[in-house]
Amino acid sequence: MSRSERGAQAPADAGGDALGSEAFVEVPRPNMSAVAGALRWKGLTFVVGQGSWYAALLVLAILLPPSAFGIIAIGTAVMAATALLINAGTAGAIIATPQVGAAYVRGALIRTTTVGLALTGLAVLLAAPVVNTFAKGSDPDVLRVMMVTIVFAAVTIVPQALLQKTLRFKLLAVTVIAGALIASAAAIAAALLGAGVWALVIRLVVNQLVIMILVWVYALPLLPRGAGRERVRPARGQATWFLVIATVSFCTLTLDNMIVGYLTDVTQLGLYALAFSLGFAPLRQISWHVGAVLFPSIAATTDPASVERRTLKALRLMTLMLLPVLPPAIALAPAVIPAVLGGEWTGMVIPFQILLGVGIGQGLINVIGETLSARRVEVRGRIEVVWATGVLMGVAVGTALIGIEGAALGHLVAFCGFTTAYLWFGTPVIGLSPGRVLRAIRGVAGCVAAQAVATGLLVVAAGTAGGGPMLAGFVAAAGGLVVLIALLWVSQRDLIGELGKFVAAADPRRRAASAVPASAAGD
Repeated sequence: MSRSERGAQAPADAGGDALGSEAFVEVPRPNMSAVAGALRWKGLTFVVGQGSWYAALLVLAILLPPSAFGIIAIGTAVMAATALLINAGTAGAIIATPQVGAAYVRGALIRTTTVGLALTGLAVLLAAPVVNTFAKGSDPDVLRVMMVTIVFAAVTIVPQALLQKTLRFKLLAVTVIAGALIASAAAIAAALLGAGVWALVIRLVVNQLVIMILVWVYALPLLPRGAGRERVRPARGQATWFLVIATVSFCTLTLDNMIVGYLTDVTQLGLYALAFSLGFAPLRQISWHVGAVLFPSIAATTDPASVERRTLKALRLMTLMLLPVLPPAIALAPAVIPAVLGGEWTGMVIPFQILLGVGIGQGLINVIGETLSARRVEVRGRIEVVWATGVLMGVAVGTALIGIEGAALGHLVAFCGFTTAYLWFGTPVIGLSPGRVLRAIRGVAGCVAAQAVATGLLVVAAGTAGGGPMLAGFVAAAGGLVVLIALLWVSQRDLIGELGKFVAAADPRRRAASAVPASAAGD
């Protein structure tokens, strides 16, 4: 009998007909095949769903001025703040708790929907003063229409958490991909027809609407049914710490837009917002998706050795996926951004280069953070509260001194302290050490360091030879990648082989052919 099956029977065994009538969410036992399959679907979500989302973002940046992105950045900040209050740690608590019954799910759904409706009305009423403070000269009606997404997101929280808890990542992938494709097509069509900033509004509203509909369609069969009042439910303190972490995420990844908007103007805010969106894509669109799989799988794992192995394996693979992107992106940004988006976007080049480095670093640290969330969420919460304070202070001081470049540097300085805290105070809690973590990634990091040196030397050489910035950037990026591939092949064949095994485990045809029972599969 699996752990989830024993948990489902526990209330009935504990006594009482009322408890016996209560149904609990069934959670599959995680194993390498299940986790790899989930990551496979997360990879497809990134390539197709988020790929089309960011491609459409670049197309819209070509069609629309930076000021249009400024008001959208403020609207997104308001939406994130309301989502934080609505969720209040509900989703994290549902995922992390072994047993969640029908009564708790119903209560959570009623609570999130009610709060969502109330906050939507409040956001609509406050739209004008918010715009006048943080995006001067913009249309408050843009913000008002955007607020409808608050309700859509509110009613999606609980069913989406159930899909994550039960590792239904194929269904989640379908919802994200469908939402991104449909919304992106609608937004580009609207922009071509002259809708202006409203094209960006259409993109957000349509995306959230499609996700809401599909999540409910897929999650309905998973909703636990029963009239009893279960004794086992998420601990109040646990939900509180998930709320703390969500608050930190809002402050560090969204509130900085409001600081920049207050201290500069809507055009500078637009430049910073797009630089931030692209720079933090590795964290938001890769690491967070991997973490969405890692978190529930570790939460359902009782063996400490398995937790350590999965964390280090995920960290090594994340390093291989993210870190090599940094040198070529930095080399290409000065020429590619103005050429593709137009000269009016040149001001985002330096902030993008800095923020991309921070975003990739955050993506790596997030692997450790997800393990902490599943094992000792309060430790992660305390570390990130200090980090959030540093980010907001750094962004405010940096923006006041040198503008949006200073805001990016504020993120960088805070990240250095954040990483140190995670290594020294976070890793021991999950059975690791700073030394083990650094040894796990040093091979790939060394190869990327050599790639960065080669890329920099080739940029200088190509520029000295008379090549333009575009040619120099592409030559340097290509040369650096050749160096990287050669070094990885020589020194990291074990990691490449590990990646191959992981991909093979994610192949549903191979899983079916092997017919390995879930209980027999390894980590």
